[in-house]
Amino acid sequence: MPDDALRVENGKGCRVPLKRSISGWEGRVLQAQAASSWLPTTCRHLVNAGVLTVRDAGSWWLAVPGAGRFIKCFVKGRQAVLSMVRKAKYRELPLSELLGRRVPSAVRLGLAYHVHDLIGAQLVDCVPTTSGTLLCLPDT
Repeated sequence: MPDDALRVENGKGCRVPLKRSISGWEGRVLQAQAASSWLPTTCRHLVNAGVLTVRDAGSWWLAVPGAGRFIKCFVKGRQAVLSMVRKAKYRELPLSELLGRRVPSAVRLGLAYHVHDLIGAQLVDCVPTTSGTLLCLPDT
């Protein structure tokens, strides 16, 4: 059987040819070849940019560079806006008044962004009133 006839699936739908080494068919040869030759140029660009990192042979981790900085700003901003609602009388605040307040320095992603996040995560309840929407902390 010729060497090019022996092929192995690498888990990504690509067929990687096995090469015969002196001591037989070795997994190390397959790993080395899979890491270098089958990888398309687009994947190589993603690896070089730091978006894809090798987990082990044939599997990858997806990475988001700079995500830690975003999460830090996100969590601090969420806590700051929640504390604004907590400090209000009866733990409720009209939406128009909240958006009209001076923004704390911890809110780097914008006050409207964090208000939409709190509403979507159901950390505050929206009560429609005649004077506008009222944001209240849910009873726990």
